[in-house]
Amino acid sequence: MRRALLALPFLAACAPQRLANWLAPAAEDERRDIPYGPDPAQRMDLYGRADAPMLVFVHGGGWTAGAPRDYAFVARPLARLGWRVAVPGYRLYPAVTHPTFIGDVALACAALDGPLVLMGHSAGAFIAAALAYDPSWGVRRRTRGFIGLAGPYDFGAREANPPAIFPGMTRVEAIPHAIPLAGAAPMLLVHGLDDTVVRPRHSRILAARGRNAGLDVRHVEHAGMGHVGVIAAFANPLRRADADVLGEVAEFLRGYVPA
Repeated sequence: MRRALLALPFLAACAPQRLANWLAPAAEDERRDIPYGPDPAQRMDLYGRADAPMLVFVHGGGWTAGAPRDYAFVARPLARLGWRVAVPGYRLYPAVTHPTFIGDVALACAALDGPLVLMGHSAGAFIAAALAYDPSWGVRRRTRGFIGLAGPYDFGAREANPPAIFPGMTRVEAIPHAIPLAGAAPMLLVHGLDDTVVRPRHSRILAARGRNAGLDVRHVEHAGMGHVGVIAAFANPLRRADADVLGEVAEFLRGYVPA
């Protein structure tokens, strides 16, 4: 009952991410709107100690919405785990189309030093997977782990809303099947079984592909959890003892990618 009462303001607010950010204790060091390119959208927020290992979180929003400032509630608990967390913004449709938004985040990664872990939710998981496993973006060699939350990885272009995000394409792959995955970074894939926006089969297919390539793969599915629930689980009021997404991420970072 207490959890339900705490969750009510989060669910009822006009801007739930702002409330979640307000409820999340600030990280040790936070910097906002750091430019990594000339476009106003090419800015990133940084959380955590400058000497900590780097984790890049790519926000979702269907490639049409979202901004780094909306995701402090995700970055702050990750920073408290001992990571330096970058949350890059990127240009969105209709200003740009695929694959420009992937290139933006690749540029953000180039502005960061050393090895890194790539993490994303929904459309952000699509971008993060492309960078983690497609060597043409120049980030795979630096990637030590990939965390995908409710990500779409292989779909018909007409499934996108609108399809014009992917002009001239019939099939969209975050990681083209011609690319071998052997020797690439381990992956953690988390999906809610009640997700009707991005069906759980997306993570299942990528998990199978990773295992077939000999990668270390952890694939977790949660009953009673939808598309937003996977990311909302990082907000204090909505964390579930029986579906501890933050705990699963922490375990992956400890076990597969030691800080």
